[in-house]
Amino acid sequence: MITEFLQRAVTALMLVAVVGFLFFACSTFIYTLFLACALGYILAGEWPRFKLWWLTPWYPVLPFLALIDVYIHDKWLWAYLVCVVAAYDTGAYSIGKLWGSTKIAPTISGQKTIEGLLGGLLSAGIMSFFLRFLLQKTLCYGIIFLLLQGCAIGLVAFFGDLWESWCKRKGQLKDAGALLPGHGGLLDRIDGLLLAALVYDILLITGFML
Repeated sequence: MITEFLQRAVTALMLVAVVGFLFFACSTFIYTLFLACALGYILAGEWPRFKLWWLTPWYPVLPFLALIDVYIHDKWLWAYLVCVVAAYDTGAYSIGKLWGSTKIAPTISGQKTIEGLLGGLLSAGIMSFFLRFLLQKTLCYGIIFLLLQGCAIGLVAFFGDLWESWCKRKGQLKDAGALLPGHGGLLDRIDGLLLAALVYDILLITGFML
Protein backbone atom coordinates (compact mmCIF):
# COMPACT_ATOMS: atom_id res chain seq x y z
CA MET A 1 0.00 0.00 0.00
CA ILE A 2 2.84 2.39 0.88
CA THR A 3 4.65 1.67 -2.40
CA GLU A 4 1.46 2.27 -4.38
CA PHE A 5 0.86 5.50 -2.46
CA LEU A 6 4.39 6.74 -3.22
CA GLN A 7 3.97 5.89 -6.90
CA ARG A 8 0.71 7.78 -7.03
CA ALA A 9 2.25 10.73 -5.18
CA VAL A 10 5.17 11.02 -7.59
CA THR A 11 2.87 10.69 -10.60
CA ALA A 12 0.52 13.27 -9.09
CA LEU A 13 3.39 15.75 -8.68
CA MET A 14 4.32 15.25 -12.33
CA LEU A 15 0.72 15.89 -13.36
CA VAL A 16 0.62 19.04 -11.18
CA ALA A 17 3.69 20.29 -13.04
CA VAL A 18 1.96 19.63 -16.38
CA VAL A 19 -1.21 21.42 -15.27
CA GLY A 20 0.87 24.35 -14.00
CA PHE A 21 2.63 24.64 -17.34
CA LEU A 22 -0.65 24.49 -19.26
CA PHE A 23 -2.10 27.24 -17.08
CA PHE A 24 0.80 29.66 -16.59
CA ALA A 25 3.03 29.27 -19.64
CA CYS A 26 0.93 27.83 -22.42
CA SER A 27 -0.95 29.36 -25.33
CA THR A 28 -4.28 28.03 -26.54
CA PHE A 29 -2.56 26.56 -29.59
CA ILE A 30 0.02 24.66 -27.50
CA TYR A 31 -2.71 23.48 -25.13
CA THR A 32 -4.81 22.21 -28.04
CA LEU A 33 -1.78 20.50 -29.53
CA PHE A 34 -0.97 18.91 -26.17
CA LEU A 35 -4.51 17.54 -25.82
CA ALA A 36 -4.46 16.33 -29.43
CA CYS A 37 -1.30 14.35 -28.66
CA ALA A 38 -2.84 12.94 -25.47
CA LEU A 39 -5.97 11.93 -27.34
CA GLY A 40 -3.89 10.42 -30.13
CA TYR A 41 -1.97 8.35 -27.59
CA ILE A 42 -5.21 7.10 -26.00
CA LEU A 43 -6.80 6.27 -29.35
CA ALA A 44 -3.70 4.46 -30.58
CA GLY A 45 -2.39 2.81 -27.41
CA GLU A 46 -5.22 2.40 -24.90
CA TRP A 47 -8.68 2.66 -26.42
CA PRO A 48 -8.29 -0.23 -28.93
CA ARG A 49 -7.92 -2.60 -25.98
CA PHE A 50 -11.47 -1.75 -24.89
CA LYS A 51 -12.93 -3.05 -28.18
CA LEU A 52 -15.59 -0.32 -28.14
CA TRP A 53 -14.75 1.51 -31.34
CA TRP A 54 -18.38 2.46 -31.96
CA LEU A 55 -18.19 4.73 -28.89
CA THR A 56 -15.10 6.62 -30.05
CA PRO A 57 -16.77 9.86 -31.34
CA TRP A 58 -18.69 10.24 -28.08
CA TYR A 59 -16.02 8.87 -25.77
CA PRO A 60 -13.24 9.80 -25.50
CA VAL A 61 -13.20 12.30 -28.43
CA LEU A 62 -16.16 14.52 -27.40
CA PRO A 63 -14.98 15.04 -23.79
CA PHE A 64 -11.53 16.05 -25.09
CA LEU A 65 -13.18 18.68 -27.28
CA ALA A 66 -15.05 19.89 -24.21
CA LEU A 67 -11.75 20.23 -22.31
CA ILE A 68 -10.45 22.44 -25.10
CA ASP A 69 -13.62 24.54 -25.17
CA VAL A 70 -13.58 25.13 -21.40
CA TYR A 71 -9.95 26.26 -21.63
CA ILE A 72 -10.77 28.67 -24.47
CA HIS A 73 -13.84 29.97 -22.64
CA ASP A 74 -11.98 30.82 -19.43
CA LYS A 75 -8.60 29.52 -18.30
CA TRP A 76 -9.47 30.12 -14.65
CA LEU A 77 -12.60 28.02 -14.91
CA TRP A 78 -10.54 25.30 -16.57
CA ALA A 79 -8.05 25.37 -13.69
CA TYR A 80 -10.94 25.36 -11.20
CA LEU A 81 -12.46 22.28 -12.85
CA VAL A 82 -9.15 20.39 -12.97
CA CYS A 83 -8.33 21.15 -9.33
CA VAL A 84 -11.79 20.22 -8.02
CA VAL A 85 -11.73 16.90 -9.90
CA ALA A 86 -8.18 16.26 -8.63
CA ALA A 87 -9.36 16.98 -5.08
CA TYR A 88 -12.21 14.52 -5.55
CA ASP A 89 -9.85 11.82 -6.85
CA THR A 90 -7.41 12.34 -3.97
CA GLY A 91 -10.09 12.36 -1.29
CA ALA A 92 -11.91 9.35 -2.71
CA TYR A 93 -8.71 7.31 -2.99
CA SER A 94 -7.38 8.24 0.46
CA ILE A 95 -10.60 7.78 2.41
CA GLY A 96 -11.49 4.68 0.43
CA LYS A 97 -8.14 3.07 1.20
CA LEU A 98 -8.26 3.97 4.89
CA TRP A 99 -11.91 3.40 5.80
CA GLY A 100 -13.71 2.11 2.72
CA SER A 101 -15.82 -0.97 3.34
CA THR A 102 -19.25 -0.49 1.77
CA LYS A 103 -19.06 -1.34 -1.92
CA ILE A 104 -21.03 0.85 -4.33
CA ALA A 105 -20.96 -1.16 -7.55
CA PRO A 106 -19.01 -4.40 -6.97
CA THR A 107 -20.03 -5.87 -10.33
CA ILE A 108 -18.44 -2.89 -12.12
CA SER A 109 -15.63 -1.81 -9.81
CA GLY A 110 -14.83 -3.68 -6.63
CA GLN A 111 -12.70 -0.86 -5.19
CA LYS A 112 -15.27 1.94 -5.09
CA THR A 113 -16.89 2.45 -1.70
CA ILE A 114 -19.48 4.81 -0.23
CA GLU A 115 -16.90 6.02 2.27
CA GLY A 116 -14.48 6.86 -0.54
CA LEU A 117 -17.20 8.63 -2.51
CA LEU A 118 -18.20 10.76 0.49
CA GLY A 119 -14.55 11.61 1.19
CA GLY A 120 -14.08 12.61 -2.42
CA LEU A 121 -17.20 14.79 -2.45
CA LEU A 122 -16.10 16.53 0.75
CA SER A 123 -12.63 17.17 -0.70
CA ALA A 124 -14.13 18.52 -3.93
CA GLY A 125 -16.46 20.82 -2.01
CA ILE A 126 -13.62 22.21 0.11
CA MET A 127 -11.46 22.77 -2.97
CA SER A 128 -14.33 24.54 -4.73
CA PHE A 129 -14.78 26.88 -1.77
CA PHE A 130 -11.05 27.51 -1.49
CA LEU A 131 -10.57 28.38 -5.16
CA ARG A 132 -13.72 30.39 -5.85
CA PHE A 133 -14.15 32.12 -2.51
CA LEU A 134 -10.70 32.57 -0.99
CA LEU A 135 -8.46 32.93 -4.05
CA GLN A 136 -10.77 34.68 -6.51
CA LYS A 137 -12.53 36.68 -3.78
CA THR A 138 -15.89 35.67 -5.23
CA LEU A 139 -18.19 37.18 -2.64
CA CYS A 140 -21.36 36.99 -4.74
CA TYR A 141 -21.68 33.25 -4.09
CA GLY A 142 -22.60 31.77 -0.73
CA ILE A 143 -20.40 29.24 1.01
CA ILE A 144 -23.06 26.54 0.72
CA PHE A 145 -23.39 27.15 -3.02
CA LEU A 146 -19.64 26.82 -3.57
CA LEU A 147 -19.47 23.64 -1.50
CA LEU A 148 -22.42 22.12 -3.36
CA GLN A 149 -20.96 23.10 -6.73
CA GLY A 150 -17.73 21.29 -5.87
CA CYS A 151 -19.67 18.25 -4.66
CA ALA A 152 -21.68 18.21 -7.89
CA ILE A 153 -18.50 18.26 -9.99
CA GLY A 154 -17.07 15.49 -7.82
CA LEU A 155 -20.21 13.41 -8.29
CA VAL A 156 -19.96 13.76 -12.07
CA ALA A 157 -16.30 12.75 -11.85
CA PHE A 158 -17.36 9.67 -9.89
CA PHE A 159 -19.74 8.64 -12.66
CA GLY A 160 -16.97 9.27 -15.20
CA ASP A 161 -14.73 6.91 -13.25
CA LEU A 162 -17.54 4.38 -12.98
CA TRP A 163 -18.22 4.64 -16.72
CA GLU A 164 -14.62 3.87 -17.57
CA SER A 165 -14.67 0.94 -15.16
CA TRP A 166 -17.71 -0.41 -17.02
CA CYS A 167 -15.86 -0.01 -20.31
CA LYS A 168 -12.90 -1.92 -18.88
CA ARG A 169 -15.23 -4.66 -17.75
CA LYS A 170 -16.53 -4.95 -21.29
CA GLY A 171 -12.97 -5.28 -22.57
CA GLN A 172 -11.95 -7.56 -19.67
CA LEU A 173 -9.23 -5.12 -18.61
CA LYS A 174 -7.81 -4.19 -15.22
CA ASP A 175 -6.22 -0.95 -16.43
CA ALA A 176 -6.39 1.04 -19.63
CA GLY A 177 -2.60 0.97 -19.86
CA ALA A 178 0.61 1.28 -17.85
CA LEU A 179 1.79 4.81 -18.69
CA LEU A 180 1.39 6.23 -15.16
CA PRO A 181 2.78 4.14 -12.27
CA GLY A 182 0.22 3.72 -9.52
CA HIS A 183 -2.61 4.93 -11.75
CA GLY A 184 -2.55 2.69 -14.81
CA GLY A 185 -3.10 4.28 -18.19
CA LEU A 186 -3.69 7.90 -19.08
CA LEU A 187 -7.39 7.24 -19.49
CA ASP A 188 -7.49 5.75 -15.98
CA ARG A 189 -6.18 9.03 -14.59
CA ILE A 190 -8.46 11.43 -16.42
CA ASP A 191 -11.70 9.43 -16.74
CA GLY A 192 -13.48 11.52 -14.12
CA LEU A 193 -12.16 14.76 -15.60
CA LEU A 194 -13.42 13.87 -19.07
CA LEU A 195 -17.05 13.47 -18.06
CA ALA A 196 -16.86 16.45 -15.71
CA ALA A 197 -15.46 18.59 -18.54
CA LEU A 198 -18.23 17.48 -20.89
CA VAL A 199 -21.01 18.33 -18.42
CA TYR A 200 -19.26 21.55 -17.35
CA ASP A 201 -18.88 22.68 -20.96
CA ILE A 202 -22.54 21.99 -21.71
CA LEU A 203 -23.51 24.12 -18.70
CA LEU A 204 -21.16 26.90 -19.83
CA ILE A 205 -22.61 26.89 -23.34
CA THR A 206 -26.18 26.96 -22.06
CA GLY A 207 -25.38 29.66 -19.50
CA PHE A 208 -26.11 27.62 -16.38
CA MET A 209 -22.54 27.54 -15.05
CA LEU A 210 -21.15 30.69 -13.45
